[in-house]
Amino acid sequence: MAKGSNMSLNTAKQTGNRMQPHPSTPNTKRASINDLRLLWADSARNRCSVKVLDTVLFKDAKPYRWLFTNKHVQVSKKKDHNLTLRSVRDRFLRLSDAVQPENIEVDKNGNHVPPKVAVVYTTDGSKMELDKESFEELLTTSSDGRSLHGVAALQASMPSRKSDTPSKFRTEYRYLEGAPGKPVNLSTKGFVKSDRKSGKENLIPSDSTVVNEELEKTLVDTVKFIEETGRVRVKQLAGNFVADKNGMLWLAGFHRLSIEPRKDSPDNNNENAKLLNDDQLVKTNVGNGTSVRLLAMKRERERKAKEKGKRPVSAEMKLNNNNSKITTNDKNKKENNYPQSASRNRREGK
Repeated sequence: MAKGSNMSLNTAKQTGNRMQPHPSTPNTKRASINDLRLLWADSARNRCSVKVLDTVLFKDAKPYRWLFTNKHVQVSKKKDHNLTLRSVRDRFLRLSDAVQPENIEVDKNGNHVPPKVAVVYTTDGSKMELDKESFEELLTTSSDGRSLHGVAALQASMPSRKSDTPSKFRTEYRYLEGAPGKPVNLSTKGFVKSDRKSGKENLIPSDSTVVNEELEKTLVDTVKFIEETGRVRVKQLAGNFVADKNGMLWLAGFHRLSIEPRKDSPDNNNENAKLLNDDQLVKTNVGNGTSVRLLAMKRERERKAKEKGKRPVSAEMKLNNNNSKITTNDKNKKENNYPQSASRNRREGK
């Protein structure tokens, strides 16, 4: 779909020759990982047609929704009995094995870089990619096999394709109230690394027609689903996508979101609009720099191991229920509340 495509999902009111905007004020915010919950509605007749990475959303420190892409390339969810950390571990490790590139990644010193397994999103708004060791260490902090205090979501890691062209994209949808002829504007940009030593990624317009058309159609379909199931109007939606080693494009999350109740809603207080102002989902067990501590711990452990010339020693990490503080115990405990091994052939339930 070309930029600036004339595709209106809603029609503005018109009086005489003057366009009249709706009287309500849209809720605009920087999106969080928990906004992916809008991709599923129990009452929906049709499912959302988008390839989304496996994402486990948490509420009150426990997983409450696990979204994934089914064989029909639609968003689906796991049944409640599968919402355990054992199931998450088994699934994420299998996915990691399946999506890793053929070539082993090495750092500038020629050392092997362990592949990433998951991305942990914390309730303080931070996130960090975890390799297998760090991922399993995080899971051991659970005392009951279900709870992870300070965690907002776990998402399967998708290594981006190795290419000179961008492998990460951001597509944005905007509904321009009162715009004559073209109320919907769509644009796609790609992330490219700067020439600076910091390696910071910058956004530039994507010049791939194939990529742009696919991502913009996907985003429009997503907007339609959210509007139809939530009876809301989407004013703005920006999605972050990543291309895997085969060039398939996956939705990793939303960057910005703005929705408002539709005038034809039974009451202008519908569920999806309410959730934009519901801080309980994102403020439960709020921590303070949880993932920063995780990263610092991991780097310190690797540094000490490199100095001693041996593999890093696993540390047990504990998240305090109140402030998500992490402490370490260098002595490995034999008793572990979370299973470190599970059958790879265990049947996966949906």
